[in-house]
Amino acid sequence: MEDREAGLQDRLSDLPDYIIHEILCFLEINQAIQTSVLSKRWKNLWASVPDLNFNSKGFKEQTFPKFLRRVISKREDCNVRRLDVFTHLPIRLSSMEGLINYAVAHQVEDFRFVSDDVQPVYLPECGSLKTLFLSRCKFGDLRTSFGFGFANLTSLDLYVCWFCYSENDFGDPFASCQNLRRLCLRYCRFPSLKRLKITGFQLVSLEIQGFGYGDRGLQEGCEVEIFAPNLLSFVYKFSKPVDFCGLHFPSLDYVEVHVWQHGTDEATDHDKRRASLCLMSMFEGFGNAQSVKLYCETIQVLDLVDGLLEQQPSPFKRLKKVDVHCNRESFKVPAHVTKYLLAGTIGQELYLEVIELIGACKLLLDFPVSFSLSLQCYHLEH
Repeated sequence: MEDREAGLQDRLSDLPDYIIHEILCFLEINQAIQTSVLSKRWKNLWASVPDLNFNSKGFKEQTFPKFLRRVISKREDCNVRRLDVFTHLPIRLSSMEGLINYAVAHQVEDFRFVSDDVQPVYLPECGSLKTLFLSRCKFGDLRTSFGFGFANLTSLDLYVCWFCYSENDFGDPFASCQNLRRLCLRYCRFPSLKRLKITGFQLVSLEIQGFGYGDRGLQEGCEVEIFAPNLLSFVYKFSKPVDFCGLHFPSLDYVEVHVWQHGTDEATDHDKRRASLCLMSMFEGFGNAQSVKLYCETIQVLDLVDGLLEQQPSPFKRLKKVDVHCNRESFKVPAHVTKYLLAGTIGQELYLEVIELIGACKLLLDFPVSFSLSLQCYHLEH
């Protein structure tokens, strides 16, 4: 038995550093540090692990920043592949700056910051960063202290982030991310902008959630312009109609739109007309899309004002597939809405999917135009 245990110990000791490092990468950094008591072989291996995973669980507000500084001071001078920070505690800006500057100086490639409270964050330029996820971050005056200077960034996720521009300013926060291919904005706030511009020459996928005026992220009257000549997929969900003054999507293939107008019964005619016009203006940028997914709420916004939609030509010229998601027992798509969506496909083969989410939902469609239609229905129980 002693010989077998000795052999087992030798096998663990003979593992190369990179394998032990990969094992430690699955642990939070405080757990990785605890492995130093296993043997002399493991004593300092945590100090060169490429992934740093910090979690404030189990720490107090005063001790967590001290722990961050201690790890940095004790770590060997080697590159950081990934930095994860999950915290339910407020962190001083100086503590976060020290940690982030350390990671940037050591060629961090993947950075993820998740917080329970909105916290100020400053990110210096970083040429090594490839993927970035930020949650509940507040960026200061973008003219002087923040500009997303990540030339090699390919994927960016922002969740409940605040962008503090000067009053009535024009913002294009992602223009310097020249290699960005994927961008996801969820419930982000641009409270002072007169116009928001999203420039992405290499963008392939763009998703925007929780957008709108007032408490939905934009000040009233703010215009949104997106220039993405290589974009293939555009998703706009859980949002209100806003003024998309320009959408440049010549390569677009897939579109998903889920918008609604709260308080429709109490809304004024002006508000209804504005919502419908904003949505139709957005649709004008989808002319090259071949696959479209719509929700019944989106169709309702299109039909808020009698006689308005009939004056508009169909925006879709290459449409091949339509998904309609409906979560009601019965919903009818009016004939003029069907014409608006499908008239540009006359003479083309069209594939229509009706997705039924609850109950025995019935989606009724009036077809005032002639085209070849393949219809398939799905019934999905919750």
